[in-house]
Amino acid sequence: IAYEAGRLHVVWKESILDNPDPDPGYAVKPLDDPDSGWVIDAVPQEPVSCDEEPGVGAAPDGSAWVSCRGNDGITAWHRTPDGAWSHEQVSDGSNLVPPRTQQGLDRYSAIAVDDDGVPHVVFNTLAPVFFENDVTRPGQPQYAARVDGDWTVETIDRDGQDNGRNPGIALDEAGRPHVSYVLANRIDPNPGHPCPGCGELNERHQLRHAQPLATTLLGDLPTVPR
Repeated sequence: IAYEAGRLHVVWKESILDNPDPDPGYAVKPLDDPDSGWVIDAVPQEPVSCDEEPGVGAAPDGSAWVSCRGNDGITAWHRTPDGAWSHEQVSDGSNLVPPRTQQGLDRYSAIAVDDDGVPHVVFNTLAPVFFENDVTRPGQPQYAARVDGDWTVETIDRDGQDNGRNPGIALDEAGRPHVSYVLANRIDPNPGHPCPGCGELNERHQLRHAQPLATTLLGDLPTVPR
């Protein structure tokens, strides 16, 4: 959900248990007009798909940006106030260090828009869960910004092997990005386990906050009973 310029924007995705091929939904409502209802729309699935866990950001001109993973990698969709959609590729994984395939990008992303209308996206690479920890393919949080029409991507935090889960982003008054994400602490099970990378999570995860030139630990997350 996002708010800017008197408009509230919402995106969602149905569960595949309810719909085997759900399209992400989008809705907008002018809050300054009490007689106006929600305008319901759907994020397009052509020419590229928007398959996973969308995020939404609101621009000062009343438009919206939606981030999601699909068959073109991480994509940013733009919707004008009159309902026209366009899209741009943020990353297909090849511009990361180390490079990834699209399958190496996790399904979560988040997006925010600054006062100049520039979108900022966070997402994460996916640690290979079903294999031994691979130091050449760690899970890491990524930050991308659209500058002069081109997307630039950089890694936020290189600690650990399963980092960057559930990223979120917000911009302060100066336009500085603030990013939150989870660093997972994973201990591999005994040799021969059918899922070596699924090890017992017997250390607490860390919730982290990052901004340019600074990363801080917000605290350990409580252990979730299993």
